Amino acid sequence: MFYERERGTEVYEGRPIEWAGEIALMYPSDYGFSTSGGSTNNRNACLASALYNWNNVEDCYKNDWLYNKDYQWTLTTLTMYYYHAFTIISSGFVSHDTGVYHPFGVRPTLFLQPTVEMASGTGTSSDPYILK
Repeated sequence: MFYERERGTEVYEGRPIEWAGEIALMYPSDYGFSTSGGSTNNRNACLASALYNWNNVEDCYKNDWLYNKDYQWTLTTLTMYYYHAFTIISSGFVSHDTGVYHPFGVRPTLFLQPTVEMASGTGTSSDPYILK
């Protein structure tokens, strides 16, 4: 559901429907798609489960490489309340009733073409990833 709505055209009046930048916050669907699932609920079961219910499905959020126990902002705002955005809550689910004035974490993301490869690096500040 999130993926379809994130790419839709219903927005708060006067707001753009496209993002042309190269780096932004993650979408809620990015968080959902980044799970591998676990022994009780595999990845397909997690993808079939609503993100706002993931606090009840530990296999989904505890095996999600984007989950880190901190509240995190996403790029997606609510269409009817421009001052509310979807957030990933510390208990693993995606919430919609958070005002944007809260000091939550951000996780910048970028889109890579499938042909991009990691040439070297470990991803630390002293040894960053080098892409080719």
